[in-house]
Amino acid sequence: MDTESYVRRENYNHEYCHKLVSINGKNYTLSSEGFVFDYKGKPFNLTKGGDDYYYIDGVVVDILVAKTFIGAVGSNDVVHHLDHNKHNNTVDNLIIVPKSDYTEYITNYNMLIDQGKLTDAKLNRLIKKLIKVSRQYNVEDRVI
Repeated sequence: MDTESYVRRENYNHEYCHKLVSINGKNYTLSSEGFVFDYKGKPFNLTKGGDDYYYIDGVVVDILVAKTFIGAVGSNDVVHHLDHNKHNNTVDNLIIVPKSDYTEYITNYNMLIDQGKLTDAKLNRLIKKLIKVSRQYNVEDRVI
């Protein structure tokens, strides 16, 4: 599936794909690939929560990557992994969607998976519908 035709995100220079972030008063370097480094530049060991997401000092890494490289994540938003892999926190795998749209999308996705009926074409149609509805809510182009 070619998600580039659907997902628009802020252009970032791969040469400068590391940004300094501060979490609970501690400084870290965050990469657009979803890796976190301590202040000495060593890879930081992330904590895996009971929900199977990675955390750093109580902050979910996918949300941190989305906020840092894509844009604001509001309280009514969800950071969605396009490949449905919670551990793949690369910026190219993340989109920000309103919770209401996400609920409909994930319900349809899970139903199709359960029935063994999910195909690339059907997934593309679901993503197009999700983006169309998101645009009705004036979601910025750089987010979706």
